[in-house]
Amino acid sequence: MVFLLYYTGSNRAAQKKIEQEYSIKLAAAQQYKIKIPDIPQTEKIDLPENVVRRLHKSLRSRNPNEAFKAVELLWRNQDPVVIPAIKKVLSLKMTYCWDNCEALGEMKERVFDLVSRDMSQLNFEFLCISAADHNRSFRLRAVNAISGYYTDEALAVMNRALNDRDSEIRTAAIDGIMKINEGIKQKRQEKIDALNSEYRNRRRFGPKISPEDIMKAMN
Repeated sequence: MVFLLYYTGSNRAAQKKIEQEYSIKLAAAQQYKIKIPDIPQTEKIDLPENVVRRLHKSLRSRNPNEAFKAVELLWRNQDPVVIPAIKKVLSLKMTYCWDNCEALGEMKERVFDLVSRDMSQLNFEFLCISAADHNRSFRLRAVNAISGYYTDEALAVMNRALNDRDSEIRTAAIDGIMKINEGIKQKRQEKIDALNSEYRNRRRFGPKISPEDIMKAMN
């Protein structure tokens, strides 16, 4: 009898603890926000210091092809020096270009393709620059790329794009808002489903009473 009372009391206390843990984790899952890595999770290539110094000089080359190759290699090397260079290229206003315009335009396209390949917080910042570009093509491509980020920040970009003067971009923004909201909802539901499965099993099998607990109750 003593053991039965002890077991019942311990069981109820353990079940209550499980319910409290579940409530806390459920509230967190319902507000779950997807974590975007700070930098692209691509394999880093290590370059010798003398090569890196040479590439830094190539960033300032008047030859757009050489400059882009330097950007690409330094990007894969995860060199922070390349970040302002990328921002500068993406901010180019080709309307006011007087020299080597075609090559610069191609370089801008290639840099955009480079930063839209992988998902990261840094790439998101680059895409936001293009989302405000004077060229509708870049704005449209940026809005479509950002719609793959299921975050509140991405929703803010979509909301701004709703005021774009181009109807195709406004339509893409509407689609993006629907896609992002659905993506956030799906990710949260996945968390909730996994949580429910875990706690369903814990409730089904109940807390485990160790041999030490049994001996304590019988003494």
